[in-house]
Amino acid sequence: MGRRFPPARIVGEGKSLPQAYQRAQGRSLLSSVVKANPQFRHLDGLLTGVADACMNEVREHDAHIVGVCSSIKGEGKTTIAMCLATAIARRAAAPVLLVECDLETPTLAQDLKLLDAQGVSECLSGGAWWTGTIQKSPVEHLSIITAGQATCDALSLLNRPEMDRFVSEIREQFKYMVFDMPPILEREDAARLVEVVDKVIFVIGAGMVSQEVVESGVTAVGRDKMMGVVLNGAWSHAPDWITRLVTADSGASSPSDAT
Repeated sequence: MGRRFPPARIVGEGKSLPQAYQRAQGRSLLSSVVKANPQFRHLDGLLTGVADACMNEVREHDAHIVGVCSSIKGEGKTTIAMCLATAIARRAAAPVLLVECDLETPTLAQDLKLLDAQGVSECLSGGAWWTGTIQKSPVEHLSIITAGQATCDALSLLNRPEMDRFVSEIREQFKYMVFDMPPILEREDAARLVEVVDKVIFVIGAGMVSQEVVESGVTAVGRDKMMGVVLNGAWSHAPDWITRLVTADSGASSPSDAT
C-alpha cells in the first residue's frame, strides 16, 4: 500500500475548499485554493486555515520552521509559501521570515519585485551576514530573505556548517519561519532541507501529477515531518485518489459520506 498522509487538525479556506471537505474536520487536507497571484495584493483570507495550523504547531510542538515543497516544479509551492507567510504575519502579528531555499532556480525577487540582492547563497558561502540580506515586505511583520545569486552547487552550500548556524540564528530572531524548498523529487538539496525544517506542507498542483508521483514525494519527505497538504488549483471536486490519500487512517468518514 502507498504512503499515507498523517492526519492534520485543520481544514481551511471557506469557498476555495470543495464543499465536502469543508464538512470533514480532522483531515490531512489543509486547504484547496485557486491559483494565486504571486503579489502581496488580494491575499486577505487566503490560506488562513493553514496559517492557524502553523501557529498551533508552534504553540504545541515548538515547530517554528515550516517548509513548503512539492513533488516537481511548477506546482505552485513558491506562491503558496508567499501566501502562507503573508497569512501568518497578518494573523499572528509577530515576526515572520520567508526564506527562499531554492538556490538553483530562484524566482522570489522577480515575483515580488524585490531587490535582486544578496541572499541565502551569499550567507552560506561567507559573502554576506544574514542580517544584511533581509528585505522588508509591504506586509507588516513579514521579512524576506531571497536565494541571492543562483548556484548550481546548492547541495554543497546547504551541507556547510554555515547552514546550521544560519538556521540557529534566525530561530532566535523570528517566531515563525517559512522555507520555500526545491521540489523534493527533482533536487537532492531538498532532502537536506527536510532535515532542517520542523514540519513540511506539501503542495499538489491540480491536474499536474499522478498518484504515484505524489506518493513518491510524500515518502521522500517522511511521515514524521509531514504537516499536511495544500491542493493548488480550482477544482469543484477533488479526484478520488486524493480523497483516498488524505482520508486514509484519519478515522473519519469519506468526504462523499459527509452531510
